Amino acid sequence: MKIGDLVKYRPFPHKELSASCLVGLVIEKETFLYLEKVLVKWNRPRPQGKSLWEYIDELELVNEGR
Repeated sequence: MKIGDLVKYRPFPHKELSASCLVGLVIEKETFLYLEKVLVKWNRPRPQGKSLWEYIDELELVNEGR
């Protein structure tokens, strides 16, 4: 996963979010030890905000950026 990729939540553990039309754009990537996180700008607001740090193992690729 890299900056510019379109992502959505994987069905597990986010069944409801995966079924929704929530799609996000990866705008930043960070690695700490073995944990990789990406900053995602979502197409719809969530209670936590429009841009959130997400673990990449909870996301799946919708469309690869250039």
